[in-house]
Amino acid sequence: MLGLGRKPWKRAIGERGFGYVVNILKTRQLQVVLGTTQGTYEGQVKKTQLPVLIDELGDLDGGKLMWIGKRRKGRGEKVVLYIPGGGFIFPMQEPGVAFWGHLQAQFEHEGKPASVACLNYSLVPTVDFPTPLVQVILAIHHLISLDIAISDIHLAGDSAGANIVVQVLTHILHPLPGVPQLKLNGEKLGSVTLISPWMILSTTPTSLRSRAQYDSTDILKAKTIQYWGDQVLASVPSRQIRYIEPTKAPPGWLTDIPTLVARMLVIAGEEECLIEDIRLFVAKLNSEVDTKEMELVYFEQPMGVHVDPYLDFVLPMREEDMAESGRVVRKWIGRAFE
Repeated sequence: MLGLGRKPWKRAIGERGFGYVVNILKTRQLQVVLGTTQGTYEGQVKKTQLPVLIDELGDLDGGKLMWIGKRRKGRGEKVVLYIPGGGFIFPMQEPGVAFWGHLQAQFEHEGKPASVACLNYSLVPTVDFPTPLVQVILAIHHLISLDIAISDIHLAGDSAGANIVVQVLTHILHPLPGVPQLKLNGEKLGSVTLISPWMILSTTPTSLRSRAQYDSTDILKAKTIQYWGDQVLASVPSRQIRYIEPTKAPPGWLTDIPTLVARMLVIAGEEECLIEDIRLFVAKLNSEVDTKEMELVYFEQPMGVHVDPYLDFVLPMREEDMAESGRVVRKWIGRAFE
């Protein structure tokens, strides 16, 4: 049975319900109503009968790594470090952690032992940029301290989380004063997965009109994106905007990314408000990065929305009814575990 827009009815209801909540509530309301990242994580792993495994990162702002599956240690172990989105202002939500938990369970079933480590990072307005960037770097340092090889660390993020992943890469290339260094010592990260990356936080009259044409199809609305972006950018010095909006960086800002990562996947929804911004970011990647040195794959989900793979997990759905975008991510990550 198909729902709105020729989608399965559970999917259509899930999109509308989730979108309604995030578009009507203000920042503090969202943070109260949507709970905490740790609470969401604990609820999901208990539901799937996995242990609650949490590592403190030791920073004053309380960053934590939360494991889906076994806590991996030692050479040969593989980890997906997942940086959740939420506009930098609200916590990880159940559809995201359910999606990554689903993938982790599938990999285990297929004899590809791997774990997902979700980052609990601090949110605006309690902290400002670059605190989440610092916490991701501390998380990678922590994985390295567990003797996980750099090439077995796979960074994944959605929306604002995808932005932070790119911040990590550009910080390695162009160190930001006051932020801990991350030295890969000539090694490359295994892969990067960016789902609906939010790469342009500022809003102009032109971009507002461009985004608003998808208000009727996406789970986010253009005005919501503008509201969140204004809050985040308010504390970012103009000279540091290039870290959080890489499409506005000088030519060559992204050129050396292939020295840091072997493969990069970018996923977008054809009908999401950020689609034109994402296409602009991918165009900058293609113009600056040598794809002979780094595999770069871009996939647009037909009729897809923001963070499209996750919306299959708002309400339980059959595997065969799920969007292709989720299968693309699964195959992409799964290649590393063969």
